[in-house]
This record gives sequence, C-alpha cells and structure tokens, in this order.
Amino acid sequence: MIQAKDFKIRCSAIGQIMTEPRTKTTADFGLSETAKTFCKTWVKEQLYERRKEFTSKQTDKGNKVENDGIAELVEFFNWPFMTEKNTERKSNDFTQGECDILPGVDLVVDLKSSWDCFTFPLFDGKIPEKDYEWQIRGYMELYGRKYGAVVFLLSDMPDELIEKELRYKLKEGFSLEDYEKARRFYIYSDLPMNLRIKRFDFIHDAEIIEKIKQRVELCREYIQTLIDAIQ
Repeated sequence: MIQAKDFKIRCSAIGQIMTEPRTKTTADFGLSETAKTFCKTWVKEQLYERRKEFTSKQTDKGNKVENDGIAELVEFFNWPFMTEKNTERKSNDFTQGECDILPGVDLVVDLKSSWDCFTFPLFDGKIPEKDYEWQIRGYMELYGRKYGAVVFLLSDMPDELIEKELRYKLKEGFSLEDYEKARRFYIYSDLPMNLRIKRFDFIHDAEIIEKIKQRVELCREYIQTLIDAIQ
C-alpha cells in the first residue's frame, strides 16, 4: 500500500502545491484546491501505477528543439563547449527532478522554448510564470547550485510541426506557397540573438526552500486522509 511519507514533489510541479487558498474557509490542511487536486492525482498515480500525461503542441516543440536550443545557449553564453542536456535525475527528502543544463559548478539552467514571437517574453521585467521560478528554485536545491536561470529561447519550428499546424488551420490541404508563407512565420534563426533569448536569474534562498518543505509536509498530511478514506 502506498504511504504518504513517500510523496515528493517534482520540481516542475512545485508551483501547484505552493498556490495559496482563495479564502481561509477553503484552506483545509493549509492547502489550496489546486494543491489538493494535485495530491489526489498523485495518489491515483500510485494506486493505478499509471502516470497522468500532459501533452500540447508547445511541449512538442520544446522537446523537439531542446538539444539544438542547448547548443545555441552554450555558444551564446560561452559556456564550456562540452555542456549538453543533463540526464542525471536528483532526489532528496522533499523534491525530485531532472534539470536541463548544468553549465558550471554554481549554475543550473532551465530552458523554455517559446511557441512563437508573440509568446516570447521580450519585454518582461520579471519571469512571466511563477511556476517557472518555483521549478528553478527546486533545481538549485537538488543540484546544490547557488544560482539558477530560466532562459527563454525563440527557436525555429521543426518542419513537421509547421505542416501539422497548416493541416489544422487549412483543413482541406495547402499549396507550396501556403507552406512557405507559414514556415516563414515560425522561423527565427535569421534574427539577432537579443531578439531570441531572454534570461531570468535567481539566487538560492534557504527560506523559500523551507516553505516548500513545509508545504510538502502539509500535502503528506492531506494525502494520508485520502489513503485512509479508501482503506
């Protein structure tokens, strides 16, 4: 049988349990409805031995361009030329995850590939999604890094995804002219890098990590009630 103490939050999901309840009357266990829903999903994943999958065209693009994107960042930031996609997954008593890039002994990096120029945070003064900050802070703790960076990259769309977009939009087929026009919309490699890269930097904060640990403990308490209800 599953045990609540086995619950560890994935870095990519820290933001879900750190959301605050809308009102005090709905704050069972000090958790928001979003956090409680996440806990219920985690329990189901353990019980049924299946992982709830999430896919979207944005994540498809990110997965397909990841390696090329890392190579671009290595060159742009002058990181060690041997830097490549990290494959070492880390875990501690509270969190787990696998970061994207470890350029040096003090820095951990998470790469976000924007869908197009209109979703690219060119003018943002702070990170556009708080979840991304929670994620990189989790990675800093897991990998023992003092600094973390979330880097948005405006990459070229792979041809197969451009074709997929056209088939969805044009429905009844498309001409070569249509394809070339659409392709141009999703190709950005001819632009200067200052229009294609946006970096948000963070410093490890022990107080924030402690808040994450406390929230994980609250999740475990709530998870135990879910387990007790089905025994």
